[in-house]
Amino acid sequence: MDDDAATRDGLCAMLYTLQVQVVAYANAEEFLDAVATTKPALLIADINLPGLTGVELLERLNIRQIALPTILLDGAGDVQTAVRAMHAGVIDYIEKPFVDRLLIKRIHDVLKLRTESGITH
Repeated sequence: MDDDAATRDGLCAMLYTLQVQVVAYANAEEFLDAVATTKPALLIADINLPGLTGVELLERLNIRQIALPTILLDGAGDVQTAVRAMHAGVIDYIEKPFVDRLLIKRIHDVLKLRTESGITH
């Protein structure tokens, strides 16, 4: 999830090459509406989303007791925001611009761990 359509499209294209099913959202509110009826394996979100921020989205998921591995992307690299994200339970906090293979590795690690632990959604 990224507020920039080009970045969203690029992430989706990259993930499709990994044979990962992807659903892209322009903002946190769209995702929160959809998460009630879907079972995502992983959330990748930008910190600076329109409306709710990526950290606020993660906090809302926590309030709803939706445990979802989350990778947050941040173009500003703000330490205070990174700490808040860690307290909210983010599994990784990656600064933009990021190296594709780093993000791919983290995604692969999370999905592999979920498979090994028997989590299918």
